Amino acid sequence: MPIRVLLSFRACASAALKDVAAYLSKEQGQAAVFDATNTTRERRAVILSYAKERGYKVFFVESICDDPEIIAENIKQVKLGSPDYVDRDEDEAMKDFSRRIDCYKSTYMPIDDEKDRKLSYIKIFNVGSRYLVNRVQDHIQSRIVYYLMNIHVTPRSIYLSRHGESELNLSGRIGGDSGLSPRGHKYAKGLATFIRGQNIKELKVWTSHMKRTIQTAEALGVPYEQWKALNEIDAGVCEELTYEQIQENLPEEFALRDQDKYRYRYPKGESYEDLVHRLEPVIMELERQENVLVICHQAVFRCLLAYFVNKPAAELPYLRCPLHTVLKLTPIAYGCKVESFFLNIEAVNTHRESPVNVDINRNPEEALQTLKVTDYHVRCTVVSRYAVTTVQSSVWNQLPVTKEAAFEVDLPSSAFISNFTITSNGKVYVGQVTERAAARNIYDAAKKQGKTAGLVATKEREIEKFRVAVSVPSGARVSFSLTYEELLPRRLGRYELSLGLRPGQPVQNLSLDVSITERTGISFLKAFPLRTSRLLSNTAQGDAEAPASTHVEQNTNCARVRYSPTIQQQNSISSNGLNADFILQYDVELRDLMGEVQVYDGYFVHYFAPRGLPVVPKDVIFVIDVSGSMIGTKIKQTKQAMSTILGDLREGDHFNIITFSDKVHTWKKGRTVRATRQNVRDAKDFVKRIIAEGWTNINAALLSAAQLVNPSSSSSSSSHLSSRRVPLVIFLTDGEATIGVTTGDTILSNAKKALGSSSLFGLAFGDDADFLLLKRLATG
Repeated sequence: MPIRVLLSFRACASAALKDVAAYLSKEQGQAAVFDATNTTRERRAVILSYAKERGYKVFFVESICDDPEIIAENIKQVKLGSPDYVDRDEDEAMKDFSRRIDCYKSTYMPIDDEKDRKLSYIKIFNVGSRYLVNRVQDHIQSRIVYYLMNIHVTPRSIYLSRHGESELNLSGRIGGDSGLSPRGHKYAKGLATFIRGQNIKELKVWTSHMKRTIQTAEALGVPYEQWKALNEIDAGVCEELTYEQIQENLPEEFALRDQDKYRYRYPKGESYEDLVHRLEPVIMELERQENVLVICHQAVFRCLLAYFVNKPAAELPYLRCPLHTVLKLTPIAYGCKVESFFLNIEAVNTHRESPVNVDINRNPEEALQTLKVTDYHVRCTVVSRYAVTTVQSSVWNQLPVTKEAAFEVDLPSSAFISNFTITSNGKVYVGQVTERAAARNIYDAAKKQGKTAGLVATKEREIEKFRVAVSVPSGARVSFSLTYEELLPRRLGRYELSLGLRPGQPVQNLSLDVSITERTGISFLKAFPLRTSRLLSNTAQGDAEAPASTHVEQNTNCARVRYSPTIQQQNSISSNGLNADFILQYDVELRDLMGEVQVYDGYFVHYFAPRGLPVVPKDVIFVIDVSGSMIGTKIKQTKQAMSTILGDLREGDHFNIITFSDKVHTWKKGRTVRATRQNVRDAKDFVKRIIAEGWTNINAALLSAAQLVNPSSSSSSSSHLSSRRVPLVIFLTDGEATIGVTTGDTILSNAKKALGSSSLFGLAFGDDADFLLLKRLATG
């Protein structure tokens, strides 16, 4: 094995061990799986030594397979689902993994029953045909052995369903042991029809000991098994109370629950953590069984779902598990396939989101749930590249108390608001739109007086957010309407319209309508998949399909696009409601090289899109962050992207590559090189060898780049050549400066002085990236 590969493996293994230590020590974890290059006795000794120093116990799991049929099936079913083989040809992937196996055979040192008799381990032969267990030391290790000896790999499905809607669900009360409501009984019959239609072989049905699950199961007309472990979480003194009653009578307990819902234990009741432990035998039995339908309760449903889809403890208590919906879970390699079936029988919504304010002294309105959004519509009219968009939202307070309704809209950074209204009790209130600084003063004054006000605030990633909140009495309805306008810029040969769809919950009546009119004609029109992230990796490809329920009509000069997803389609995207941008691109006919002039009310606008301009040669410096935080997917994606980018360089371009962590390394010292085939090939080889480690010295990296692109730092001949080329710096990082010069203003000043007139393009990704600094660097 090449030394650089070995070093890379060891660096990754070391980083993974540190993650294990952090989980066990800082997060109070009980068991961690360390899957790394543990192929030699030496490597296993390192793990044992590391664990011994920190007081951890080590249990080794060794899988041995010499059955050719099992190996072939394992490669096909398991390894082809691995991230290593995404979009790879199946035959090529199987051959590649077979070569990996041969490589492991030549280097792997199996656990020796004699030499390693002091180790704790289990050997699994041919996927469970035989086991060898040695020195099980405690309860956790015994449970691991039990688990490994009982799981199986035969195809199977687990169906999860909550009981039908109960009488206590209708009154908004938690816990209790009530029977089904009329709609709940209707769901029980619908569930029976659904299960029969699935044609499931040897299906087992499990319920809790509570009435509502038993009544739901009885409609199936098949035997069912009752598990007390499947009973709903015990709410203790809060049993059969509404959230409003809990907030009124036990506000401190309610706040403590919101602060850590997973570990919070109801007085005289249970926590989610307790429930997880209670469900352990159920989960172990589910691993042993084949096809099972589990009819259970919301908290139990969440725990079982979180186990199979690998959700962290913090997310578990907030998983959406609506009534009258069946989830089909099919365990597959590297995960679990989840299919959702809504049986089209209405039920109350029992889901409660995590409140923003979890302080003990919060207002009751802040502690309780958001209101129901009954309508959400986006209307956009584009005439000659000028877009006028109206976002309308109607909210109903279905709760017995007055609640606060919030209305939020993400706006393009270049847009301005032209109208805002609130309609309540038949009255229309028109908002005042003012200049930003004046608006801030008015807003602050209104807040001090306890009045309702809306303010546009800049979000982190160049998106404006409008937010307003009003109090809504019980049973009342409030409608919001916001209109904003923008001139669409033309980028990469297209006009792009991005319309936010963020109602905050699934909405029964949701639609988006776009009307486009262009005098010169529409030459191109395409709707793309919903953009759930503004990362470049989320950008839709040209052949991507529009979201379901999108309808497009087009003629020479006009086009109409409508998107109206059903509740089920919204839930299939996100159970928390749509949180995405609808993307529409179009272009116009360019008949006149001089462009198009439009005159209106004494003003004119001149549109022109030059064509046939010569390509300008470039001096490109790629500055790549290779600090330790880039380990894993980030560095892998960076290498893939760089391979593509380097391949797109033109012969007239010159380039160089700088990598940096706490140290800066330049591929070709002191110069840029011509983008010949050989130089590009050499650069790709260099990128492949990059290893992520160390701290982040942004200042040193930018100064090194400046030495390459700034003509004043080059020789006269080099300066003469580079004067014909456009100097560019492409800077990529996932973090903020952690060593050397770390102050943003100083880095900015140094970079501006050193780079001079050279252009810098920044790419920041990940939550830790200093986006503001990169933005300031890029804008000069």
